[in-house]
Amino acid sequence: MVRNTLLSVAILIMGIACARPEQRAARYDKNECPICSHITNGTCSYCNGSGHCMYCQGNKERLTVSPNIMDDSDVKPFHYLEPCPFCKSTGVCQYCNGTGKCWACNGTAKVGEKWDCLDEKVAAK
Repeated sequence: MVRNTLLSVAILIMGIACARPEQRAARYDKNECPICSHITNGTCSYCNGSGHCMYCQGNKERLTVSPNIMDDSDVKPFHYLEPCPFCKSTGVCQYCNGTGKCWACNGTAKVGEKWDCLDEKVAAK
């Protein structure tokens, strides 16, 4: 009796688990941009859509600390501003060129089957 009940419950659970597979959400869409579709949905993930350099926040200079070469207590490291080496003092995000759009899909959050958007960027250079 117990065995039949357990078998019936197991069959019922299997039937519920396998019901309506067409209503399950797709796990992977090959046309979605793998860089931004699940994170920012079309905006540049480096500058968060601002278009400013993420290292200097668009100020064209960044705060730097001098290296502490000697362990002497009289010499203390000091802070100074230097031109941002990442954006070459332009203040513009180097990944999206200041547009604020994802660099891989140009802000559409979709790519072609063969990543046509990247082929266009390479041909433009």
